[in-house]
Amino acid sequence: MFHHRIENTWSASEVIREVDRRPHLLTRVTVTGRFVHRAMVPVVRIVGEATINCWFAEISADGKELRGYFRDRLPHAGFVEFGYADEPLQRLPLRWEDKAIVRLDRKRLTVAKTLR
Repeated sequence: MFHHRIENTWSASEVIREVDRRPHLLTRVTVTGRFVHRAMVPVVRIVGEATINCWFAEISADGKELRGYFRDRLPHAGFVEFGYADEPLQRLPLRWEDKAIVRLDRKRLTVAKTLR
């Protein structure tokens, strides 16, 4: 599962990902640490005034990052939780703040009108 010797941290940035042959403007929340590839689905969520689950998640090839992709508006403040489906999630001690999201420059996006 997760190796507890390494301190987990998070970062967040807007990214464009192609899903179903369409570009989507998403917020990627990256949790760093050590993660094992398993048959179970990884999960990242933000718990604040509402709980928002990621649309999909992936573990990096080297197992050092768990990336959750969100298409919904995220809470202004709260906590990042992560884990695998059907298991208790772990909560990061660092508070979530949406002002920490690294935003893309909308003026430079040529397909901005087609992004969700």
